[in-house]
Amino acid sequence: MKHTRHNDTSAHMPVTRIAPSPTGTLHIGTARAALFNYLFARCHGGKFILRFEDTDRERSEKLYEEDILTALQWLSLTPDIVVRQSDRKAVYQRHIQRLLTAGKAYLSKEPSKKDPAQEVEVVRFRNTSPVISFTDTVRGAITVDIGDLGDFVLARSVDDPLYHLAAVVDDMEMGVTHILRGDDHIINTPRQIALLEALGGTRPSYTHLPLIHSPSGGKLSKRKDATAVTAFRDLGYLPEAIVNAIALMGWSPKRDDEVFSLEELVATFSLSGIQKKEAVFNEKKLLWFQKQHLQRLSEYRLRKEVLPSLVERFPVRSRLQPRSVKTVLHAVREKGAPLAEERLLIAGGVYDFYFTEPTYATQLLLPPKSDMSPKDLPSAVLSGLWKTYALLRQMSAYTGWDEGHIQQQVWSHAEQQGKSLILWPLRVALSGQDKSPGPFLIAQAIGKRQTMRRIQRACALLEGIL
Repeated sequence: MKHTRHNDTSAHMPVTRIAPSPTGTLHIGTARAALFNYLFARCHGGKFILRFEDTDRERSEKLYEEDILTALQWLSLTPDIVVRQSDRKAVYQRHIQRLLTAGKAYLSKEPSKKDPAQEVEVVRFRNTSPVISFTDTVRGAITVDIGDLGDFVLARSVDDPLYHLAAVVDDMEMGVTHILRGDDHIINTPRQIALLEALGGTRPSYTHLPLIHSPSGGKLSKRKDATAVTAFRDLGYLPEAIVNAIALMGWSPKRDDEVFSLEELVATFSLSGIQKKEAVFNEKKLLWFQKQHLQRLSEYRLRKEVLPSLVERFPVRSRLQPRSVKTVLHAVREKGAPLAEERLLIAGGVYDFYFTEPTYATQLLLPPKSDMSPKDLPSAVLSGLWKTYALLRQMSAYTGWDEGHIQQQVWSHAEQQGKSLILWPLRVALSGQDKSPGPFLIAQAIGKRQTMRRIQRACALLEGIL
């Protein structure tokens, strides 16, 4: 797909980045920021960087780094470059020394915060421009007085940088042109601009995204709210559904349609669509996107998602008749539920009747709502089932054994005798359940031979109670 370029006051070949700390799993808020950075870079033919800000050695863990990278790749938000701040200590040391040499930073001996009895030598920034003004893509002109910060600390020592220094050095050295991040970072932007200008760097464009709130109100919490991307993956949500849902959290396309593939988002995305108002994470809406994208899903991918569970349930592959498999896949697609739910239903036997004869109590064949006396009902149901058997047996191979023709063959009989009297026992005979898809769909799926066999067995059961 050819990607169009938008009027976003963008430089040629922009460079964006997502910079998570590997101290937790990738949650919805960070995934949304990653998506917007990815979309902006891709729609302008630029680069998208993943930078692990892992200078917090005590809290950073490799397993979280792996979770973040795995989740981004699952969402198809694959970065062009992956870097770790822990690998860049020499770079930060060089820039700290530059600031010290230029008199823009200085060493300060102070009591240790961990142990006041110990003295440490920190690096402080000489804050000579306390008023910082910048333009945010979403909020316009912003002016902040950072004078009350004083000469803030840049590093715990000349070889141990803090967040602000490492982030600014990396953005400058990696050529980041556009910073898109949550608006909780607005407070960090002024001091980072001051530091960037002290280093002689060029300001990037700043876009602060509206925070995502939980449905109950308040900022979405990765500790209180179940928002890990890999958790949604394990529940069986499609990555396309997650991407589509988070794209519309704080961004509005210039079209009425809400359903987008990632490629369509790349072609449509524009910074001008980002809203100021807080976004809300709505799991009901996510379920709606799941259904939309399940219905778009290719037959090949749907089979890959569902067939292993059917094979595990029925190891003898000859039982997995193609028509029955196709019917189950269609049911899964139409329901649009998370696929882990469908796998549990398969494992629990909900779809077993498509592949093997059901067992059930004879009384289940009797319609629960009938005007007939309990004494006369079994014989009436038996008579109706035998008539249905005879009608279906008459269908020739030339007619076509499909849902529509099966219904056409039986419908007149059902209307004459009473639909509940004919259709209820037929559905139970074929499925063994009081709640199941319609009998004509089941008959189509299991084929004529198996349909006849199951009706015969139901009749035999009824004869046994007369």
